[in-house]
Amino acid sequence: MKNPVNIAKKGYNKILQIDSLVERLDNINFRQNAIETEIKKINSSLNTLDELQKENNFLKELLFANFHIENAPIANGYLRLSQLANLELLKLFKDICKKHNLEFYLNFGSLLGAIRHHGFVPWDDDVDVMMIREDYNKLLPILDKEFKNTKLFYVHSEIIRIYYGKTPLQLDIFPSDFYYRPMEDEKDRIKTGTFLKEIHQNNIKFDWDKLKTQERTITNLSYGEIEKLREKVGPNITKKEATKTHPAIYHGLEKSSIRKVRSVQDYDWIYPLKTAIFENIPMPIPNQPENLLDYYYGDYMAWPSKIYPKHDDIQSRFNLDNIRILRNVVSGKTNLLEKNK
Repeated sequence: MKNPVNIAKKGYNKILQIDSLVERLDNINFRQNAIETEIKKINSSLNTLDELQKENNFLKELLFANFHIENAPIANGYLRLSQLANLELLKLFKDICKKHNLEFYLNFGSLLGAIRHHGFVPWDDDVDVMMIREDYNKLLPILDKEFKNTKLFYVHSEIIRIYYGKTPLQLDIFPSDFYYRPMEDEKDRIKTGTFLKEIHQNNIKFDWDKLKTQERTITNLSYGEIEKLREKVGPNITKKEATKTHPAIYHGLEKSSIRKVRSVQDYDWIYPLKTAIFENIPMPIPNQPENLLDYYYGDYMAWPSKIYPKHDDIQSRFNLDNIRILRNVVSGKTNLLEKNK
């Protein structure tokens, strides 16, 4: 006769095995159900995104066909607040340049805004200006003196970026250089642009993540080494000499956008500088802004494919404390040159 105790033990072990198997199967079913639920959520989200994109495309077609870009409404909310605070920074920069007899002019998005909107492009979030190298090099010690013991500071990398603490305020100063001769035609301009692009790509490296921490983005060359690299292009030409020979002007070798072939411009496109109204303030602009904008953007009076603030590093600096600071700058309660206490 079989021992009942042994039979009971075997039955107990069998129950444990079955219960364990059932639990594992339940877990597998639970995970499977969870996965299926997530897949349904993802599919639902994708369907929603697809519907939103279709609606967005329809609204864009309606907008673009019936509403001229010149009539686009100005920005509102925090973006407009940032633009108005950046205007104060631009006015300060203009005063500093006037005080020290330096030339600059609006360029890129700010020039586009001046010509097309008489102020900021409604979705722009910074200020862009350009300086010829002769003045650009003089600027650094001047900024050191003017910004001393204030919250204003600059980072000198592929361009000079002026910041106000950790706020979204930002003014970008781009360098340009005189080429050693004028361009003969568009073919010559493209060939020269390609030559400059190759020097840039073969020698300069960037870390764009450093923009978020307001650090230098060029990782492999000092400013002195960039100066030596520039000697490969041709002899240095002063502004006074350029007024006689009218050489071409090209974007500084350290500037990242020189990777685009459209970086070489005719002297007459830029000089003599003239004035345009930007947010009700007279600002210097190139002599032939339409030629320059057409060169950069093609049909610059057409709507862009996407309409949104373009700089993630700037947008990441929006918070309640910084919004309060921007309000104080715009209202005049805070002077940008106020000394640190």
